[in-house]
Amino acid sequence: MKGITLSLMAAAGLFFSAYGGLPVQDMSPTSLALDYSGLWRGEKITKQKVPGHENVQLLNLHYSPVPYCAFSLGLGAARYSVDTVRQTQFKGTYNFSPSLGITLFSPFLLKKILRFTAGAKAYYLYTRNRDRSYLYSGSFMTPGGGVLVSLGEYVDFGLGVRGQLISGRMQKGREPALDFSNSQTMRTYFTAMIHSPSEGAYFLIDFDASPKIDLDWSNGPAESSIGISVGIILRSSKEKIKPKTMDYPMQRELEKKLEDMEKELR
Repeated sequence: MKGITLSLMAAAGLFFSAYGGLPVQDMSPTSLALDYSGLWRGEKITKQKVPGHENVQLLNLHYSPVPYCAFSLGLGAARYSVDTVRQTQFKGTYNFSPSLGITLFSPFLLKKILRFTAGAKAYYLYTRNRDRSYLYSGSFMTPGGGVLVSLGEYVDFGLGVRGQLISGRMQKGREPALDFSNSQTMRTYFTAMIHSPSEGAYFLIDFDASPKIDLDWSNGPAESSIGISVGIILRSSKEKIKPKTMDYPMQRELEKKLEDMEKELR
């Protein structure tokens, strides 16, 4: 329990989110965002640089008290697997996994096209194999930052750099636990998001890779990751945003002519 408490404290101590995966411009202090996120990520761990693979499935709740900051809390399940080393392979089962995150945004620049973003997200992993002979646990943290480019009201692209910091422990049976971490701690990321300001729905896809990316994904992403998020912004009935109508040239003049024709028909 002491190890779990220390790991959760380390996760809660982070104050930046690298993803920018939330349409914070569509939110208000009285709204909440709820989404499902799935993450499949691979990295090489220990001195032997053995490939490890994360599989994380979360339900996340987001709150943005101001347009420049958003907090997130996630609950779900995660598991970990490790490729064969010394004739031993580890494939963990799903166990409860909490996550925390915060994202910071700059004001819009260049006529609402460009923003800077920074932050971090962390989750706690605790997974055993089916016969419970091996245990992997620890905190997985991703701080970083980059830029967001908005193409109109509905599409955002993100590009930046994030760290991947693993503070883990592995244990076989009753033997003393051993620490493990990842060898490559810096990655470049790219995100693409489609969102509807009026409906509050959004969809995000996230990809990152370290300089040592491996294109062999037969066991999952290798020194890289792929993630998706699908969500909705929950608003009160008073806060519903009406879709914007297109303001065509001479629109007012045409509307006036229609009004005059209706009067003549009367």
